[in-house]
Amino acid sequence: MVGRYLDEDARFLAAVEKGITAAERGEFIEEEEMDARLEAMFKP
Repeated sequence: MVGRYLDEDARFLAAVEKGITAAERGEFIEEEEMDARLEAMFKP
């Protein structure tokens, strides 16, 4: 269970870093797309 949590945490942090890098380049997505991505990310 702890291993799964750590894997999910690492995946989340990698996604955040990817998003920050894209934002620094001026690349953004629409709110609806972000909502869908977050919902998919947190589904079991």
